[in-house]
Amino acid sequence: MNKTLLSQYEEIANKYVGCKLIAKGIRCCNNKHKGGLLLTGVNPNGKEKEETDKLFALDYPFVGNEKPYYIEKLKMLETLIAKGINVSYLDLFPLRLTEEKVFNTFIKEHTDIGAAFLSITKQEIENIAPKLIIHANKSSAFYWGTNKKYPWMGYKLEKIEWKDIPFEDPYGSSVLYRIVGINNNDNVVGNYIKTSKLTNNSYLFVCKMMGKTGGGQVPYLTPDYVYRLWEWCNKI
Repeated sequence: MNKTLLSQYEEIANKYVGCKLIAKGIRCCNNKHKGGLLLTGVNPNGKEKEETDKLFALDYPFVGNEKPYYIEKLKMLETLIAKGINVSYLDLFPLRLTEEKVFNTFIKEHTDIGAAFLSITKQEIENIAPKLIIHANKSSAFYWGTNKKYPWMGYKLEKIEWKDIPFEDPYGSSVLYRIVGINNNDNVVGNYIKTSKLTNNSYLFVCKMMGKTGGGQVPYLTPDYVYRLWEWCNKI
C-alpha cells in the first residue's frame, strides 16, 4: 500500500521533534483527483481556534478561516469544481504559521527541514500531474525553480509572452510558464525524480491572490479568469 501524503510528512516531522514550529502540528490536503487544475499556496494558516498538537489531513485546510485571502480561495475552488474541473489544492509546506515573513525566515534558517518537506510535496505534484498549476503567491515562486541560483524543486520553466495569449494579464505582474523539463542536480530537492510528468504537458501561472485598494483587500484572481486560462491551456 502506498503511504499517504500525511504519513510521509509525519516521517519528516518525527526527525525534527525538537522544532517548535513542527510541534504546532502539520496539515495537508487529501487530493483524490489526477490531472486537472492544482491551486497551490505556501503553507497553512497557524492561528485557527483548534488544538495544535495534532496532525490534520483535510480536504482544504483553510475551511472555516475568516481571512479574506482564504475565503476567496475557497470560493474559487467551489466555483471551478461546479464547472466540472478536477481541482486539487496543495500547500508547498505543511507547517502551520500565519506570518509569511516569519515563515520565510524559518525556511532560510532551516533549509534541511524545508528541503525534506518540499521533496515530499514535489512527488505529490508529480502524482497529481496537473494540467494547470495556479500558484497565487508571487513572492514564493522561486520554490518552483524561477531562481537558478536557488532552484528548490528545479522545474525548467519557459515564460510565455502575453502577446501570445488571447487575453491580457489584469494584474500587471502575473507570469505564465510552460513547464519544459526538470533539473536533477545536487542543488534540487527531490532530485531522485529524473523525468517529470509535467514536461511539455503542464503550465504554471504565478500571480497575486489579493490586493489592496482604498476600500480594503480585493481579489486579483477570480474564478472566471482561472476558468478562461484553464480552457486556453487545454487547447494548446
